[in-house]
Amino acid sequence: MADYSSPSHQLYSLIHFGFSFLLLMVWLPRFFIPSSGDDRLEDRFGRFSIAVCIYIVMGYLLVLLKLYEVISVSIVIMLLCTRTFWRKGSAKKRDEASVIYGVWFYELTEIGFHLKNRWKQWRGKLTMIHKEIRLKNAARADLLLLVVLGTVIAISVFVRFYDAVRHAPPALSDGVVTLAWMKYISQRELYHDGIYPQGFHITLSLLSKFAATDELYTLRYTGPLNGVLTVISYYFCLSRMTGNKAAGIIAAALFGFGGPILFGGDWDRQAATNSQEFAMVFLFPSLYFILRYLQENDRRFLWNGMAACAVAGFTHSLIFAYVGVGIGVALIAVILSNSPRPWKRILIVSFISLGAVVITYAPIQIGMWAGVKLHGSSANFLTETIAVSIPILGIRDFVGLGSIAFISLFALIGWRNRQRRTLDLFAIGMGVATFVLYYWAPYATQSELLSSRSSTLWILYICFGTGFAWWSFWRYLPQWKRVQPLQIGLSGALALGLAFYVHVQPIIPYKMQWESEARAYLKIASVHQKRTWTIFGNDQNYALAFGNGYFQPLSTLITQYDPTGTPITRVGQDEYDPDVTPWMYVFQQKNVYKVNKSNSVYDVMQKRYADNERDNRLLLDWIAEYEPIHGRPPVVYEDENLRVYLIERPDAKDKRIRRMWGTS
Repeated sequence: MADYSSPSHQLYSLIHFGFSFLLLMVWLPRFFIPSSGDDRLEDRFGRFSIAVCIYIVMGYLLVLLKLYEVISVSIVIMLLCTRTFWRKGSAKKRDEASVIYGVWFYELTEIGFHLKNRWKQWRGKLTMIHKEIRLKNAARADLLLLVVLGTVIAISVFVRFYDAVRHAPPALSDGVVTLAWMKYISQRELYHDGIYPQGFHITLSLLSKFAATDELYTLRYTGPLNGVLTVISYYFCLSRMTGNKAAGIIAAALFGFGGPILFGGDWDRQAATNSQEFAMVFLFPSLYFILRYLQENDRRFLWNGMAACAVAGFTHSLIFAYVGVGIGVALIAVILSNSPRPWKRILIVSFISLGAVVITYAPIQIGMWAGVKLHGSSANFLTETIAVSIPILGIRDFVGLGSIAFISLFALIGWRNRQRRTLDLFAIGMGVATFVLYYWAPYATQSELLSSRSSTLWILYICFGTGFAWWSFWRYLPQWKRVQPLQIGLSGALALGLAFYVHVQPIIPYKMQWESEARAYLKIASVHQKRTWTIFGNDQNYALAFGNGYFQPLSTLITQYDPTGTPITRVGQDEYDPDVTPWMYVFQQKNVYKVNKSNSVYDVMQKRYADNERDNRLLLDWIAEYEPIHGRPPVVYEDENLRVYLIERPDAKDKRIRRMWGTS
């Protein structure tokens, strides 16, 4: 069996996934999305937000039209990239565009020569940077920033990606659902299990199509990547919003490896793949861009912010609502801190925000018009009420409240500075609103949703507020030339101190099946053509097999197929079932996989575990009847927990022809 954790296997899948992400989210958007300015990181986040929004809308439309394939997606992206050439205008502009595409094409065809020249340029730049580092204090600060920020990101990558690289099964109970839903999208099927925002699943499906690897790899890698992108988004937003890079490092480090001390039970979600964590990537960038527009009246920031807001709406309702709270706070902050007030910009943001609500709700309404019901458990989760008490405040809560108090104190000191006043009011307003959502709203509403998820919003603010409070303090100190390196060095020391304090280590979220089951699936999918094999096993294998092969419950084999008939014959028939696949793999769990009893999922799964134990016992009886007539089916894999049998279907040519033409 292929080793999922072998270096060569991981390198292959990571390269494919990385290429797919860079192609769709970094390289191609440069050709159809205008630049947001000279700041590269700001430009990348703006283009990334717009690109994801476009891909989600495109995915919805192509799935509804049953045209969602790699070639159709590629054609749409190609038209977007060449829109300058096709746009109405003078012949001169079209000629210029064609020359640009021609030059780009020849650069790609002469890539070896091109890279050689680029290497000479890079080597020259490195030499110049080396000289500047030796001569200029500013360059030393830039190098120190690169080292500190790189360390924070590297630790964040390690703790999140370790499990994805080392283990095969989907993480958490939602993992198999997310995997199945992204495969339904790939099969041009929307809302298979009921209405639920599909933006994240469309994005997963798109990445998987261009990665050209098994969908399980895309699922496993995208979740950790979401967490790393959120870490980078904290640095981006706070460093640009405040002009203080150390503030961005503090916030990024808190989110990057705050551990269970900060996140509590939500820490495991940072290594899993869920819609909520994908929406978090766009939370603070959307608010940052909208604040920039309100302050500077640059429409590029408006569209970047609204695109990020729409992505959250297409992805996760709770984060989208929190973005709405942030936009409301930003508008109030601008109204209170500006004179004269920019009413036109305020109205534009208000109307476009309402437009974002309409656009992101449209797929849900269309599904309801088509007669599709809301996803059952999600709808219940939104409306269920439970007994909720006011939470007992802990260390992390006092850190968040202390940040609000700290920001408020220095906001009063610097009240005369209008631009800073807007940012201070925004940070204070977000803190107060989030704390109310966390501390009082669940108790007042008795909402299960707020009681379980409002703490997540509070954690998101704690990271932001702590970084902002850092800037609030340092902005009043004398700004001599060594302050910036001192801040960056101190923020790096605090980040490493946090890592040692929380005993940072890889996140290993719980799984719903044995490691060997997922590895067995990967082996089966790699050696057989699509839809030529079937897995008989427990229902956790359904999402794995769907789209590549077929899945049948173990009980189906036991109750519907005669072990004494020609393999494999339905009960009451004389000939083997011509509808089964040529290769059938039977997964016998020698020990039924169960999550820890302390996990809340255990109570939900308890009956299913009992059914699995019964089916695996009955399978032994089925094999005992099969073996005297046909011989023991070959065991292709076995360990202490799992045994995999292979049953091959006899496939006579005349029977294949009869099955194809529907004759007896």
